[in-house]
Amino acid sequence: MKRIPWTSVGSMLLLGFVLTACGSTNAPTPDIVATAVAATLTAIAPTQAATVAPAPATNRPATQSPTDTPIPAPPTATAVPPTPTPIVIDDLPVDGENGNLSLRGDRTTKEGRYVLLPQIPRDQVTTPMVFRGQIALRVEVFDPQRGEKDGAGIQAVTFSIIDNETNDVVYQNQETSAPFCLFGSNEPLCSLLIFAQTNFRWPNGQPIYNGRYTAQIVIQPQSGDNATWNFNFSIAEAKQRPAATSELVGEIVQTGAGNTDNALTDSLVFQVEAYNPDVGANDGDGIDHVDMDIFGPNGKRVYHRVESTVHYCAFGGGEPDCTLFSFDDNYYRWPNNGPAISNGQYRLVATIHATDGRSKTVETNVEIRGVP
Repeated sequence: MKRIPWTSVGSMLLLGFVLTACGSTNAPTPDIVATAVAATLTAIAPTQAATVAPAPATNRPATQSPTDTPIPAPPTATAVPPTPTPIVIDDLPVDGENGNLSLRGDRTTKEGRYVLLPQIPRDQVTTPMVFRGQIALRVEVFDPQRGEKDGAGIQAVTFSIIDNETNDVVYQNQETSAPFCLFGSNEPLCSLLIFAQTNFRWPNGQPIYNGRYTAQIVIQPQSGDNATWNFNFSIAEAKQRPAATSELVGEIVQTGAGNTDNALTDSLVFQVEAYNPDVGANDGDGIDHVDMDIFGPNGKRVYHRVESTVHYCAFGGGEPDCTLFSFDDNYYRWPNNGPAISNGQYRLVATIHATDGRSKTVETNVEIRGVP
C-alpha cells in the first residue's frame, strides 16, 4: 500500500480547516472529516511509528516531564565567625592614693583609680580581697592630657608588694608599657603566679606567707607629678608564717674597769654581752660576731673592731677579763695609730650579728676627761 507522508496528512488537515472556515458548501461535515482523519492515521500509524523522524521544533518552550525537572541544590551554608567572647576582668578600687589625681583608667570605679584582677575567678573576688593559692594584678591608667588609651602619657608603673607583718618589700617590678602587669606579660590577662608552682615563693625568691599585704603602685607620667595608689589585700593557701622569734639580747656591760661609768679619765673598757634566746641564754649563744665602733666628739669614727670571741671586748682579751685600754700607755692615741684622744663626748656602738641573719644595735655615750 502506498504510504502517505506526514506532510501530506498535515496539508490535508490544514486544507480542511481552511475550507470549513470559509464556509464552503462542498466541505464535508465535521464528523466526516474527523472520521476520515482518524481512519488515515489508523492506517499509517503501525508502519510509520518505526521510521518517522522527530517532529520539527516549534517556537513553544519544550515541556519536560515531572521526572526531568531539576531539583534546586540546597543553598550553601556560609560559615559565620563566632562572636568573640569579651574578656571580663573584675576591678576593685584602690584603698588610698596621693599625688597626681588626674591619672586614671577608663572605668568609673573610684573616679578611675582601681586595680584589675585578671584570671581571678569572679566568685573569688571579695572586698577586702583575698588571693587564694594564686595572684595576678594589673593597673589600667593613662594621662588624659595625652590620650584616653591605656598607657597614654605613662612612662612607667612600679609595683612594690609590702608584707604588712614585717614592713619589708618582698617583691618589686617596673613596667614601662601597657598592659601594666604585676608579673609582666603583653596580654590583657597578664601572668598568673600560682603559689604551688613556684614552691610558695615570689619571683625574686622571697617566701610567700599567709597574711596581710599592700601593693604600693607608683605611676610615673611622661610629664607632671607621680601618683601613688595603695591596694590592700590578704594571701591565703600559701605558707604558714613561722612563729615569731625572740628578740636578740645585747648589753654593754663595761665601760670602765669593772663598771659602766659614763665619765672616764684614764682608761676605757668596752665590753658587750649578747645571745640569741632561741638558741640559748649564755653569752655568745647564736651570735656570729659583734662590730664594735667608737665615734669621737666630731662624729667621726676613731676606732673599729670585729669581735667574734666571747666575751666581746673592744680591745681584746676576755678570758676572763677584757683588756683595759690605758690612755697614757698609748700616748693618748687610739689603737692602730689612730687619731689623738681628746676630751669630750664619745659614742660606743655595738652591732650584734646573729647566726640566723638578724642583727641588733646597742650603744651608750661616755665622756673622756683629764686629757692633757
